[in-house]
Amino acid sequence: MQQQNHTISSLDELLNSNARTLSCVNLQLSQQFNQSKDQDLIQLQSYLANCTEIQILNLDLSGNNFKDNQIKLLFTDLPGFKNMDTFNLLLNNNNISHQGVYTLANFFKRFLHFKKLALNLNSLKLQEFVQQKIQLSQSNQLTDLCLRLNSNQFGDIGIFSIAEALNDEGGQSISLALSKLKDLIDLKLFFDLNQIADFGSSNLATGLSVCTQITSLELGLISNKIGDKGLQAVGRALKEIKLVIEGFQIFLQV
Repeated sequence: MQQQNHTISSLDELLNSNARTLSCVNLQLSQQFNQSKDQDLIQLQSYLANCTEIQILNLDLSGNNFKDNQIKLLFTDLPGFKNMDTFNLLLNNNNISHQGVYTLANFFKRFLHFKKLALNLNSLKLQEFVQQKIQLSQSNQLTDLCLRLNSNQFGDIGIFSIAEALNDEGGQSISLALSKLKDLIDLKLFFDLNQIADFGSSNLATGLSVCTQITSLELGLISNKIGDKGLQAVGRALKEIKLVIEGFQIFLQV
């Protein structure tokens, strides 16, 4: 089947497009939802439910001031998208709390076949993020993973919560969690502008040291509370894996 691509940048375009034959969909809907959010989200949910052949979905919903109930309205009844292997979700600068994350966690439980996943959840003030266990390791075919959790006010405990998100056995460390993603080759972790200190960064460093199969790494830890001990741990981890990584970018400004 010839791949059908489509980009939609407004809600009006959404109503005038046929989703059933599309395999690659780009929904650029940042700051597009105004007063009739619920009604518009129902239309979006209906559109996505009709994307039966979709393989790649880029969904940008940044800056729409969505609340938890609106995340539930959109994601609760979406189908499993059996053919989809690439999903990029941007929810930056919305008004989502742990209840919205709980909805997303249940949504991701239906996906065992992802190969490429990017989650952008910046500036949501999610101190309790991933206590709801978005169990990404259920998708054990992941080759590319990008997590952007900048400006969410979480500290060392957040690193352990992220471990639980990556490890469906209730992982106690990032190292155990990442070790289960055996096909992972491209890893991007951006935790800038949070409150991570030495303990959390050391745990993260241990996790990176077991990623011997990855060939590309980007790590952002700008403006946290990391001291010398945490920086040394990250440095040792990078030294251990540098021989197998073809390219990496590290952003460390404490």
